[in-house]
Amino acid sequence: MPATKRLRSEKVELLRKMRREPTESERALIAPLAQLGFQHQVIVNGWIPDFYRADLKIAIEIDGEVHEQEWRKSLDKIKDEDLRSIGVTVMRFRNATHPNFILGKARTLVHAEPPSKPQGKGTLPWERKYGSHLSLEARKSLSEKVRESRKRRRQEPGSESAA
Repeated sequence: MPATKRLRSEKVELLRKMRREPTESERALIAPLAQLGFQHQVIVNGWIPDFYRADLKIAIEIDGEVHEQEWRKSLDKIKDEDLRSIGVTVMRFRNATHPNFILGKARTLVHAEPPSKPQGKGTLPWERKYGSHLSLEARKSLSEKVRESRKRRRQEPGSESAA
């Protein structure tokens, strides 16, 4: 059997095992997150996030004790960077995090309105500096910082708009 076909087969078998044996934390979130459009254990760019919503490109990871080990932290970092490189927002939570907290964060992202582009002004400031791949939370944070900076500049004595 060719190596790529064997690897794909091994990945699918791992996926099936992970679906059959979810952790307690995952089990508590499967149905509520499914109502928000998340799938449990799907392959995304060769990785298997615990939950994924394809249309919004949001991955949710529930990390147990194994994720505290150095080798696993390194692997998680690579996984997160790879997923982010294709525009996926990755949210990581510890196993001990209350499911309602995770659901609240997921609802916020699912129901959030993305910032709109100003008419006739081209790209947004953070897109010029950081690119358009930032997560919704990061975009909102940067947008708020830009607004505050502009407000401070308008209030400074000697600025053109203060005169």
